[in-house]
Amino acid sequence: MRKLTNSKEKEDKKHLKSKSNTNKQTQHKKPAKMKEELTSTEKEQTSDKPTMGLGAGLLEKVKDIVYKSDPSDFKKPNNKKKPASNKQSEKPFGKKPDSKEKISSSSKTPPSNENKGDIQKKPNEKEYKTARSKKQKEKTPKPKTPSATTDENALTKPKSSKEKRSKKNKDDKEAVSEENESKESQRPASTKKNDKSARRKQVYEKYYTRQEVIEGLNSGKLFKGVLRILDNHRSAFVCMEDRSDFYIDGPIARNRALHNDVVVVEPIQGKKENSNSDEHNMSSNEDQPMANEDGDLSETEQQLESLELNEEPAPKVDNPKSCAKVVSIEKRNLVNTIIGIIRPPGWSISNHENVSTKSDFAVFIPKDKRMPFITIHKNDLGDLKVHDWIENILNHKSTLFAARILRWSTYSRYPMGVLKEELGSVTNVEDYTNALLLENGISSEPFSREVLECLPAEDWRITEEELAKRRDFRNDIVITIDPDTAKDLDDAVSCKYLGNGTYELGVHIADVGHFMKPDTPLDTEAASRATTFYLVQKAIPMLPSLLCERLCSLNPQVERLAFSVTWKMNKDGKEVGERWFGKSVIKTCSRLAYGEAQNIIEGKSWAEGVGKPIGGNHSAKDVEEIIMVLCEISRKLRAQRFAKGAVEINSTELKFQLNEYGLPDMCEVYEQKEANHLIEEFMLLANRSVAEKISNSFPANALLRRHASPKEKQINDFCKFMEGLKFNFDASSSSSFNDSMNRLRSFFNPDLVELFENMAVRSLNRAEYFCTGDFPERSDWHHYALSFNHYTHFTSPIRRYPDVIVHRLLENALKQKSPNLSKKVCSKHAEHSNEQRDKANTVQEDSQQLFLSVFISEYCKKHGVSSMPVTAFATRIQDRSIDVYVSQYGISNRVELQNGNNIKSYRILPDDTAVIIKKQDDSETKISLTDKFQVYMYSDYSRTFFSVRCSLFPKT
Repeated sequence: MRKLTNSKEKEDKKHLKSKSNTNKQTQHKKPAKMKEELTSTEKEQTSDKPTMGLGAGLLEKVKDIVYKSDPSDFKKPNNKKKPASNKQSEKPFGKKPDSKEKISSSSKTPPSNENKGDIQKKPNEKEYKTARSKKQKEKTPKPKTPSATTDENALTKPKSSKEKRSKKNKDDKEAVSEENESKESQRPASTKKNDKSARRKQVYEKYYTRQEVIEGLNSGKLFKGVLRILDNHRSAFVCMEDRSDFYIDGPIARNRALHNDVVVVEPIQGKKENSNSDEHNMSSNEDQPMANEDGDLSETEQQLESLELNEEPAPKVDNPKSCAKVVSIEKRNLVNTIIGIIRPPGWSISNHENVSTKSDFAVFIPKDKRMPFITIHKNDLGDLKVHDWIENILNHKSTLFAARILRWSTYSRYPMGVLKEELGSVTNVEDYTNALLLENGISSEPFSREVLECLPAEDWRITEEELAKRRDFRNDIVITIDPDTAKDLDDAVSCKYLGNGTYELGVHIADVGHFMKPDTPLDTEAASRATTFYLVQKAIPMLPSLLCERLCSLNPQVERLAFSVTWKMNKDGKEVGERWFGKSVIKTCSRLAYGEAQNIIEGKSWAEGVGKPIGGNHSAKDVEEIIMVLCEISRKLRAQRFAKGAVEINSTELKFQLNEYGLPDMCEVYEQKEANHLIEEFMLLANRSVAEKISNSFPANALLRRHASPKEKQINDFCKFMEGLKFNFDASSSSSFNDSMNRLRSFFNPDLVELFENMAVRSLNRAEYFCTGDFPERSDWHHYALSFNHYTHFTSPIRRYPDVIVHRLLENALKQKSPNLSKKVCSKHAEHSNEQRDKANTVQEDSQQLFLSVFISEYCKKHGVSSMPVTAFATRIQDRSIDVYVSQYGISNRVELQNGNNIKSYRILPDDTAVIIKKQDDSETKISLTDKFQVYMYSDYSRTFFSVRCSLFPKT
């Protein structure tokens, strides 16, 4: 965070200047073949999808849901209305069948340049005088234009020379300077004689000085960790490496920290010290002038604060000693762009028509509920500030914008920001998808000319010289098993009988490294992207399509370069010979979809279950036999894993069928079968074998993947939840954890088991890439969920950059060369890949949420209803709501009891195991934990954009 200095005071106003830089980065997803680990799978699967569309549409009535009235209905006295320059169309957004032209609701195309629409321009004196003439009589020279584009506590990181120098010192780089706080308390008071402006009290505590932070960390009085804010916005936890997490109760205790910031916290005794987390004021009684006396900021903040007070109550904290407050921000999780919608001052969820003319601050509502409301001064609204700024906001109710936080002082409940650019319609699927990518820093720009120049010719062929260097598997039975919509086929399996009950089993991975040399523009771009980002309707590939879909993809009956691992095994899955690693050439005889391989496993003939031609001189019977041998051995490998303590967790994934308009016609939970497990086991075996090889060769420079044991608090919360359902869940070890999961599957309804498996996933730590040199103790390399001592990613170099690094390490190990990868560089790749993987998971989940919401809206439109009836299970009963799980779509949701129109009253049993609801007709219904009952799902756009809600009765 950079330091800012106060500008000179002119008349009764202060104006600060700030600069910021924004940077954001971004084909079809290859769904998973297996549950590689936790929420991630070895091949991130969604389904066997039908043809995909580039959807851009929704139903007409979405706007009636989002915005309940025309701008003419808003209460804005004595204001002459002006037509909007880019009024939104009321038609559904989609595309015509067999047409590439997308129909957009906005006549204004979203800017392709990220800097377009960046609000930095300052209005000239003449414009400002016109804007101010109705509010103030001036007897003195004109003041400078008030603007929220400056502050001592800016959250952006401009590329200043001071910042570059500060990077030399790690402490200076990560710490929030105490000078930012002290300067604020030294502001000169207003010099205006008849100053009647309100004076504001301090809301947040000032951050500790750097010296205080160092001393506190060394003495054990302060602790450093990563802040994780929950979706309810109020609750947060600071995740610690070597102790239980701290609970942070409310925005005040978070002290302006944002999600994923590295923070320093101080333990507090229970919630008493933080009992003012829902109050506007805190410890200091020191008054300060308002941040901007031109308009009433306090009115806007008070309105927003009242909205927060209506959020769900804070959870109970069993251990008061686990509570803490943020006292310093060590490292900001730099968020340059936040997407959301803009509303005029006075707006509230309950009253969309209310407009206040007393305040000069608009309200920016982020899509991400973990982010705070942002107040934006009228002069920082970009194109919306011209003419009548409130009228312009009202005419852009259905428009997505990008905003940036500029500052957040101790005297402001909410941060102040600037509107950057217009992104399109909130009801347009493609506009919304592009906004998701922008928000997560994912570039969807085409590959540059420099990158494309690194590619081989399109008619590239394997040379005889290259063939002579490689082991030849072209005459063996080699097959691929993938989702039927996959385009990037990066792995294949083979099996050959050697006699005496021994088989040679092989895993063959696309040799991406042959085409992508280190330190080339292609390599640099792939390292930057680090992964392929999968959305419902498309994917953002890590590599150009010439590689990922053609030359590297192991397409059927064509010669391809591969990196292979083979094992000699018997049918019991026991290795009976040495492993072989090396470069190879293969020619797959057939490409199977999971469903086709499953047909063979279930006993159908090739003609009946597959019906595809087979390359080479192989017969259908030969291929059928090989699939059955692979399946039999994979079962033994799977059993061995679980016997050693591996955890079986099935995470829920949705698959969609899109129509010609790119809108979902079908949505269902993807079901994994034995064909998925077949591929899963051999990919796990290959990854583990390669991890053992490279870590033995390069013990300080290998890129592996670890999964730490669950933290006590996380797993205890899950065990306590299960205890409330009268089930004893033992999680003392990975083996006992898996035993408990197996008991759970026989104890509860199968639909409920899906929920508990998902909850179990969330109770575990996330697996992560790491450099072995950063963890000298080999026990820290352990993978808890897989119960492996060594594990890495080797099997998907087309879509994961860590696999590319592992290929290079393996090649150097086989040639007995140095790793050609320093510990420092390896660590940086690990850290960046972890960040990109998190982004990929986030944007994938958001995309599925988007299409599920659209699917429900389309269902309601088609059937002429306001909500969709579904079956749900009660999983938790709270003071004002029932948590439910809808197994049909694999989602958890919350049913509010206080907002039900048909609910006259309700009573919760003392042990929170049931609720008795009295309807308006005085009839009663009892809902107990794990009960199955009907709820009604609908798409809600009032604040959370494309989100899904549930109610006990049909929505009116």
